[in-house]
Amino acid sequence: MKIQPEDWEIHPLSYFIEKLESGVSVGAQDVSAGDGAPGVLKVSCVSEGVFYPGENKRILVSELPRAKVTVRKGTLLISRSNTQELVGESAYINRDYPTLFLSDKIWQTTFRRDALFDARWLGYVLASPNVKKRLGAISNGTSGSMKNISKESFLALEVITPPPIEQAQIADILGCWDRAIERTEKLIDAESRLKRGLMRRLLTGEKRFAEYNERKWKMVRLNEICEINRRNLSEKTDPAFKFYYLDISTVGKGKISPPASKIRFKDAPSRARRIVRRNDILMSTVRPNLQAFARFTDDADNVIASTGFAVITAMREADAAFVYHCLFSSETTRQINALIAGTNYPAVNPSQVGALKLTLPQIDEQRRIATTLNACDRKLGLLRQELAALLRQKRGLMQKLLTGQIRINLTGEVV
Repeated sequence: MKIQPEDWEIHPLSYFIEKLESGVSVGAQDVSAGDGAPGVLKVSCVSEGVFYPGENKRILVSELPRAKVTVRKGTLLISRSNTQELVGESAYINRDYPTLFLSDKIWQTTFRRDALFDARWLGYVLASPNVKKRLGAISNGTSGSMKNISKESFLALEVITPPPIEQAQIADILGCWDRAIERTEKLIDAESRLKRGLMRRLLTGEKRFAEYNERKWKMVRLNEICEINRRNLSEKTDPAFKFYYLDISTVGKGKISPPASKIRFKDAPSRARRIVRRNDILMSTVRPNLQAFARFTDDADNVIASTGFAVITAMREADAAFVYHCLFSSETTRQINALIAGTNYPAVNPSQVGALKLTLPQIDEQRRIATTLNACDRKLGLLRQELAALLRQKRGLMQKLLTGQIRINLTGEVV
């Protein structure tokens, strides 16, 4: 049982917040405004207590007179409408954004002048897992995918409140983690941009390694250098055969999250057919524009993928890592988008996968290019691990600091 510190009080959010103001729905292009152009915020602009100003849509010139509420420094933004898991996401705003406008699904706070508290602390309270869970519980709506919070129920939500001095100290400590998280996110963004630039130059031959400059590249179809779905389980497979099953949900962009345990063939879905080996590439053929492509680099046996994937196996003339990086190139993306344009169910078949075209250097140059891009991936992977660790540490600190499980003394030390 959690014990509330004796010098902490309980207050409804209305004790701190005088008014919740929202914007209006305006016509906008589905591109980020940028360059100081006017934009209307999407509900995704607030997440995990962080404000993402780039999550906006460019407002149409004809609609600009209707946009009325801009983002102000020292306030909180709250998503009043979203899925049950995401409704109530919020963030503290540390500067003015005069060209960013609220939509009708975003609230901005006006605080009570007679309440002595730290707005940064309140931002962390609203972003804490416990309060977010409670916000989801008080949301309502007939749609399973979209829930709403009323002003009345939001302002009635009670939170435990430390003295103002301790609020500021808590906010200062968590702010250190926020700054570290922001720095790491910027490093990830910079490394991602570097990799995209290298891919554009290296995979097109615009940039060459000096020792290969005299060699020519050739245009090939993917099925000329790779086998597509080379190995498959038959209907006569032993019903007791156990394997790890990779379905669509286990593969993301460059990432495979294999299940923890095996299943038997007799219990597996009928789509569990594609046999996967080390260095095979899994390419989702359903919504391939989302780029759920990954290279299987483990030595594990008994791995079977869904028929929702094309399993690509490089032949002697091709390096698997090079082919994998080519799948993310702008030229391959253009070809895939052309194949699924105008379809109600965006998908490609194995024959279309095999017909994808790419420019191919000789095998040693392929390996040199792949090594360079693999190094970028490893650096990005380390940075993402660091970011995940910082986020875990912040969540753990929030749980302890915001509930009084650990306290801060007058000198600012955690006790």
